[in-house]
Amino acid sequence: FDCVHIDTVPTPVAKWGEALVQVAATSVNPSDVDGVERGSCGKGCGADVSGTVVECPGCTRLKVGDEVWGLGRPAFAEYVALSEKTTGLKPPSMAFEDAGTIPEVGLTSFLSLKRTTHAPGTDLPAGTPWDPSKFGNLTVLVTSGAGGTGSAGIQLAKAWGAQHIATAASGDAFAFVESLGATYVTDYKKQDIFDTLADNSVDIVCTLSADRIPCLHCACARLNVPPFLRPQTITTVPRAPRTRRCAPSGPAARICCCRTPRAT
Repeated sequence: FDCVHIDTVPTPVAKWGEALVQVAATSVNPSDVDGVERGSCGKGCGADVSGTVVECPGCTRLKVGDEVWGLGRPAFAEYVALSEKTTGLKPPSMAFEDAGTIPEVGLTSFLSLKRTTHAPGTDLPAGTPWDPSKFGNLTVLVTSGAGGTGSAGIQLAKAWGAQHIATAASGDAFAFVESLGATYVTDYKKQDIFDTLADNSVDIVCTLSADRIPCLHCACARLNVPPFLRPQTITTVPRAPRTRRCAPSGPAARICCCRTPRAT
């Protein structure tokens, strides 16, 4: 990170329908590290934002003084302009520091799990994506429960009605993922969680780890997953070659959500 430095630049000017936010907190995601390493942060880094609206020309929902959270670049700054359409009111009970860690990982898990019952190109469901009459004994596997997307995924799965949530962790993270709602936890340093699961025991598998994809091909085949949810059709974000460190061998992130109804 010897290439990271602080610049003094003019305060952004909010366009019509944008909120100018005074940044209170932000966070560092893997995508930010990738951006630094491949030299794409020339105009600033960061995406997660929590802060206070100081201007909002043409806004119909937000107003000056509102405490908000959202995604916008560059977030590693004192001020950032965000589209009103994609900026939300921060829950009053949540500190700025906590809110500033959620937008990127939270939206990733939110949209991934929402898509488990609705093919790409269709509208996202309101509320839980899992009809209780079809998924009355739902089991969700989140492969990395202690990470950003994993911890969000566990909480969303629990809130949306999953009866069983499996994940892998290690050390002190066991208690952490269990406090979020995980009901089955294995130590990934000692065993592969897929080796501990019986065939047809999981309805949904969600992972962002590229090295899990070979396992997911096998798991999804066992589960007779609908074609539009199989690994070969999942969203993939390719990485540009790195110049400052080793070149990657595959995509930066992959999301796989496997589903098959089981008898309740």
